[in-house]
Amino acid sequence: MPRGSIPPSAVGSEQRDGGRKTKRYDGAQTPYERVLAAPAVAKADKERGRTEYLTLTPVALRREIEAAQEALWRLAGVRNTREATTLHE
Repeated sequence: MPRGSIPPSAVGSEQRDGGRKTKRYDGAQTPYERVLAAPAVAKADKERGRTEYLTLTPVALRREIEAAQEALWRLAGVRNTREATTLHE
C-alpha cells in the first residue's frame, strides 16, 4: 500500500437470487491507482499524476494543512485553536 493509505474496495458486480443479493468486490485500490487504471484518462495526465504523487510526503502535507487552518482561524479572529474548539461547545 503506497504511502500508508487504506484503499477502499469497490463493488464490482451484484447478483440477485430471489430476495438475496450477492456482491462481488473488486480488489482494493486507492483513488490514485484507479486513475492510473482508467482507460479514459490521457497518458499525459497519468504521467503528470505520477510525477506529482512521487513528490508528496505526508509530513509536509500535514504541515501545510495545519498552516492553512491557522490562517483561517486568524481570519476568523480566534487567537488559538483551543479557543476555537471551545466556541462550539
